[in-house]
Amino acid sequence: ANVRAEAAAAGLQLSPDPSPWLRLVRSRLQDKDWQVRQRSIEVLGDFGNASDLDRVTAAFQDQDEDVRQAALEAASKLAPRRAVEFATRLLTDHHHQVAQAAIDQLRPDFPDTRFVLTHTLTQVEDPSPGPGVDG
Repeated sequence: ANVRAEAAAAGLQLSPDPSPWLRLVRSRLQDKDWQVRQRSIEVLGDFGNASDLDRVTAAFQDQDEDVRQAALEAASKLAPRRAVEFATRLLTDHHHQVAQAAIDQLRPDFPDTRFVLTHTLTQVEDPSPGPGVDG
């Protein structure tokens, strides 16, 4: 199944008209195989355009953590000025790998990175008991 996504990626690199290949990639975003969804998202990040942004950010809700991480990276490629916004949306992802990718996405060269991190961390509940609390 992942062969189709790889073939589409190869076709995009070789073809003077990417439209048919992009249609194929977009049609695979709902595939039952998470690897096909992940690769399709990656391809859209590399070869897609602004019209693909909603499709890519919809994958922030995917059941698979690798697909969500690929969606973060692809969305940030498609709309770099919104990278902080995208990372903020995934900072509290329940899977450590996705949350770490979101933290990595927040580079110090974005002026609002410190605000976003501070705000998000105050929203996350600390599951450990505080100092001096016997557990």
